[in-house]
Amino acid sequence: MPAPGVSDTSRPTPKAKSRAADFWNFSVELYGRPGVAAACLSLQDRFEADVNIVLFCCWLAKTGRGRVSARLLASIRKSVSPWHAEIVRVLRALRRRLKAPDPDWPSRETERLRQCIKDAEIEAERIEQVMIAGLNLPAPRAGATPRRDARASLDRYFATLGSSLDDADRTTISTLLDSCFLEVGRDFPVGKSPRRA
Repeated sequence: MPAPGVSDTSRPTPKAKSRAADFWNFSVELYGRPGVAAACLSLQDRFEADVNIVLFCCWLAKTGRGRVSARLLASIRKSVSPWHAEIVRVLRALRRRLKAPDPDWPSRETERLRQCIKDAEIEAERIEQVMIAGLNLPAPRAGATPRRDARASLDRYFATLGSSLDDADRTTISTLLDSCFLEVGRDFPVGKSPRRA
């Protein structure tokens, strides 16, 4: 059996595909909750945090898999950092640049291009989640403490970024956790996807 954090194979297994779908559905549902998008973007812009890793910390805890170990976190960052830097961030920068186009750029065509890039950026984020889900992740376990586990995982992640969190940052993280663990008993276990209206 591969060590925690080591990819089982270069191609996603059926189990990894299922985890990736669960992780993506969870992320989309959580991101749509009030205050979550703003919290994630604040952490992204202040610390250059990878929102997919932030959401992964929440998903791992929410599904009863415990905390992100130092080894798993290092494996995740090693696996996705080139993709995130060279693909996701580049698409994000292009999208943001086109949001304030030069006056002599054709507005309709520019907006159409911006939307195409936005769609590509979202797909790049999803592919990054597939990469994360393809790693050897811990199985759900009894006795997990999801909210505390998520908080500990986020603290570990921001420590690896060399981030010094102030009170406002901690409030931002609490907003994210409040939304994630808002509904007692509504978890997203492996193999189950949240339903969206």
